[in-house]
Amino acid sequence: MTNKIQKTSDKKTFEPEDTQELREEFDLKLENINKELYNSRFSESSRIIKLLIKQKLNCDLELVWTALMKQILSEINPNITTEDLSEDNFYRSSKAAGKKFIRVTSYKPNEEFSIEWFSSEAHFTKTIQIAKRGEKTLVTYVQTVKGNKAKANMFEQVLRNNYLKSEFLNFKLTMLKIKKDLNLLSDKKVKNFDIIVNSIKIKISKIRLYHK
Repeated sequence: MTNKIQKTSDKKTFEPEDTQELREEFDLKLENINKELYNSRFSESSRIIKLLIKQKLNCDLELVWTALMKQILSEINPNITTEDLSEDNFYRSSKAAGKKFIRVTSYKPNEEFSIEWFSSEAHFTKTIQIAKRGEKTLVTYVQTVKGNKAKANMFEQVLRNNYLKSEFLNFKLTMLKIKKDLNLLSDKKVKNFDIIVNSIKIKISKIRLYHK
């Protein structure tokens, strides 16, 4: 599949036959990961970990959406823009993001953006939703991971907890950058922005050493 990818300007695009092949591959992987592996309901439920974060921003919904998508897409692949997005289409993440194949499962401008991808052991989803709440905009972030085995011991629980901690900090970092773009940070935080960002990045790096 990889050698079929063609490069147009600085964007990576897929031929229709490649998209169909990827769709079939994803559908098969999803079918396999959703098969019950254990008789125990507890064991089945322990295959799934979930992170849910909500945050309100004192800003217009459309402005928040634009800033969110700009930041999220830059983390996936800086060459992708909102104009490239469509539901049930596939994209390649950047080298820094692991060069993964990603499917957009939902794209509703000013409302919801959701993606999915696979590792050799798990299915990942990330969803961002925004909604107006009075004069503020509510941002809801949900990430789920479904593995191909149940939690077996305390060490695996520690690894899962560390993964969730790193993803929480990563979302915190994303929101910090968005707040800066929207002029929502205090003067003190703007002044110390680089220090705050580096501090969060160091925490993420330390945590990720223990969940790889």
